[in-house]
Amino acid sequence: MSDVRKGFRTILRVVGRRLLPGVSILPRLLSLGDLKAARVTRQRKPGAIDFLVVSLRSGWLLPAVLEQGLGLGLQARGHHVRVLECGGAPIECGFHNPRYGAKRPCTACRFAGHVLAGRTGLPALALRDWFDSEEVAAARREVRALTLAECRAYSAEGLPLGRLVEPSVLGYFTRGTLKDDQVPYYRAVLASAVPFARAMRRFLKEQPSEMRLLMTSGVVAKPPSDLYVQRGLPSARLMAWSRPLESET
Repeated sequence: MSDVRKGFRTILRVVGRRLLPGVSILPRLLSLGDLKAARVTRQRKPGAIDFLVVSLRSGWLLPAVLEQGLGLGLQARGHHVRVLECGGAPIECGFHNPRYGAKRPCTACRFAGHVLAGRTGLPALALRDWFDSEEVAAARREVRALTLAECRAYSAEGLPLGRLVEPSVLGYFTRGTLKDDQVPYYRAVLASAVPFARAMRRFLKEQPSEMRLLMTSGVVAKPPSDLYVQRGLPSARLMAWSRPLESET
């Protein structure tokens, strides 16, 4: 009988994720009230630094809350802090698990970002505003026939994008190696990575040269970090599991 109940719950979960992808994060947002209590209003101190906290996947609440918390800590020390969110950009972020066949849960993820911004009061920017829809379509055409080896060797914008996104693809499928069956998703990620890199480059060109970039985790942070370092500017990546804050330059 327990196996029947378990199977029934699994069916409901799969159907629910297909109809309302990402909806499971919504109840968890109710527990974020403490972030509002952590808000501190303080005047900018002399020599304050402009920080940009990169938080591109608001739906992953644990790292997103960590990123917002870091921003609040910097703001409490008198620094100027802004948060860069995805904002529903046309990218394959890997937020959902492929086993459930769900669509990209941008609505739920964007709502989570909106709630987090409201709790912390940190100014938020949407990377979506720097995307070019024609570049997205062109990138999809360019990579649609790539083989697995060609995906791995693919580079653009001065970045080895095939190598940079491969860990994300592996994590998406929870695998240690990739086979031809996974190539369509590899292509989709590459088709996202090219306009993503260009959008980040456009965005960074508009930012003050003394701005510091702060990111958590490795895979998502690596491309924007590399683009930032190309400009010879300081950035830092805080590994969310066990590594300390590490300076890129």
